[in-house]
Amino acid sequence: MLFDAAAALSGKKGADLAAYDLRNISSLADYALVATGMNGPHLKALANEARLAMKALNAPCLGQSGEPDSGWIVSDYLDLVVHVMLKDTRAYYDLDSLWAKAPRVELPAG
Repeated sequence: MLFDAAAALSGKKGADLAAYDLRNISSLADYALVATGMNGPHLKALANEARLAMKALNAPCLGQSGEPDSGWIVSDYLDLVVHVMLKDTRAYYDLDSLWAKAPRVELPAG
C-alpha cells in the first residue's frame, strides 16, 4: 500500500517523497508518506491520485483534512497517512524532524 501511494504521487510529479515507519513510535498509523507539491491545484491532484491508487487496493480514504489553498492536505487510509504539502508549509511544520526517530522507508526510484 505504501509503495503504491508513493508511485501514484511520484507519477503526478510529487517531489521530495519521504516515507516513515511509525509502527514502534506512534499509534496514529503504521506508515506516513510526505510529498511536496508546487501549488494548490497540484496538491489537489496529488491527493486525488493517492486516493485513486488506494481505492484500487480496496483501501478507502477514512478521512481527509485540509484544502489545496491551505498548503496541506492529509488523507487517512488507516495504516497509512498521506501528507501532501507546499514547500513552505512542509518547512514550517517540519514533519520530517517530528518523525526523525522513525525509520525511514526506502522508496523505489521513479
